[in-house]
Amino acid sequence: MKTTKLSDPRDGSKKNKRKVNNNGSSAGVAADKFNSMLSFFEQGDQQEQEQPKPSTENVAPAATTEQVSEPIAVVKKAPKRPKRTFIDSVSPSTENNKDLDSTTSTSTSNTTNNNSNNNDKLKEIEDKELDLLIKEKELKKLKKDIKDEKDKININLARQKQLVELNKQSTISLAIPGNILDDITSAEMKTYLIEMISRTIVMHQIDEVIVYKDSNNDKNDQDNINYLMKILEYIETPDYLRENLFYVLDPDYEYVDKLKKMSSCRQQELDDQHRYREGFVINKPHQGKSVVNVGLGKQVLLDKKIKGSVRVTVELSVSFEQQLQDDQCEFIEGRVVSFMDIKEQGYYWGYHVRVADSLAATLQGSPFESKNYDFTCLVSKSGETYPRPLSQQLMTKKYNHLLLILANHIDNAQNEIPAYQDALDLHINTLLNFKPSFPIRFEEDLLITLTKLKGTVIY
Repeated sequence: MKTTKLSDPRDGSKKNKRKVNNNGSSAGVAADKFNSMLSFFEQGDQQEQEQPKPSTENVAPAATTEQVSEPIAVVKKAPKRPKRTFIDSVSPSTENNKDLDSTTSTSTSNTTNNNSNNNDKLKEIEDKELDLLIKEKELKKLKKDIKDEKDKININLARQKQLVELNKQSTISLAIPGNILDDITSAEMKTYLIEMISRTIVMHQIDEVIVYKDSNNDKNDQDNINYLMKILEYIETPDYLRENLFYVLDPDYEYVDKLKKMSSCRQQELDDQHRYREGFVINKPHQGKSVVNVGLGKQVLLDKKIKGSVRVTVELSVSFEQQLQDDQCEFIEGRVVSFMDIKEQGYYWGYHVRVADSLAATLQGSPFESKNYDFTCLVSKSGETYPRPLSQQLMTKKYNHLLLILANHIDNAQNEIPAYQDALDLHINTLLNFKPSFPIRFEEDLLITLTKLKGTVIY
């Protein structure tokens, strides 16, 4: 007989039926383990319902192995889904929210600050761009002004170059005061100073030197004027003519030979092969024609007779070299010319010296054919500043004979200037930019003035 143990239908836990076999104890242990697993999933607020004890009265005794002919199927109960539990503590979430709010606020503040900084940088960049645009406009205007100024300068330079070429064959006369030796007592120093002045004059190709007297001059001043003129003439004269024109044993010439020789067109050596020569007319005419000593091995026979014992400028014949080498030819043929003829050929032929009784007298007595000077420039302390930028007055004048008067070292020159102010074409001051702690000497003044006028007033 088969015996089956059934679960109580009233049991809410719906326990699975247990299979009873001939090994009853093993089945019980398995059922207990299964119930333990179910109780693990049923933890929480729900209490496990107690299992009613089955009634022993109606239950038949456990069947033996022999009595159980077929196994009983055990119905497994599905595990109960655990209930969802909620976190009782809310404070950690609140703190996290606060941290999140703080982080959000900080991020917003940083974003605002970054935007503000970006705006400031953007404004700064815009300001810089505006400044660059303004500077660019100023630079363009400056470049345009510079270009216009360069164009004006180029125009004036071209005009000046033309005038310099036109005035290249014109003469330049320089008037200097006779008191420049008053503060020097040594004859050697006087000679040295005059030699410096002479070299400066030759360097700038001055054709005439006028020594004018001061209105307050005395006997001592006159002696200095005579000494100045003698040394200027002696230095300018070629060596081979000095014995004919000067008394070389004069004590005034004692220190001249110690000076270094100048090299101008007129200062030829004895063997200089040049068509133009300075000569001295000797008092021994030949066949009604004058004979001139020009410092060569042979004398020059002129084409006419002139007064003897005078200094002349001679142009030698084209074949003078052959005549010089021909032993059968006694003379070299030549003719007398003026220094203006030589100047037209592009040669500088030294300077002439004359004296004037006053500053105003320098305006008269020109040795040239016109007998006057067509451009007069006075340099004094009361003159206009020179050079002036783009001075049109200095670049529009064509002249044949220029007279340059230096009056910076004449005390009463300011009183004499108004008397002949109308005769001046230009009145300038070349020493305004020079303010040394010591007075400027005449030889320094001369060099500064001629250097500034070079290329504008004089060629």
